[in-house]
Amino acid sequence: MANTPQLVPRPRVLQWNCRALRPRLSELHDRLQLEEYDVLALQEVYLQREKLHLPGYIGYGSRSSCQQSSCRADPCLEDSHPPGPSRAAIFVRRTLAQAEILLYTDG
Repeated sequence: MANTPQLVPRPRVLQWNCRALRPRLSELHDRLQLEEYDVLALQEVYLQREKLHLPGYIGYGSRSSCQQSSCRADPCLEDSHPPGPSRAAIFVRRTLAQAEILLYTDG
């Protein structure tokens, strides 16, 4: 008897250009009450990386312009410099397998 392949449900993804997340957090929470999304892909977030928190999700924010006056890099990849607000963020449900992959460029 052959094994029947087990179907794995596709992740549910919300992609949203929120045009500044802080004033629209209640709208995001309302959306999350209506649908159970596995991944949230948000653009124009404009929040500091350390302020990107949603219960039940792990958040990843994009690199952004630097807050150090002598640095002109955009995006700034120097970890010792204070970061500016993230432009994009990805939130992944904690129950999904995931790994952060750091990419470096020669720029």
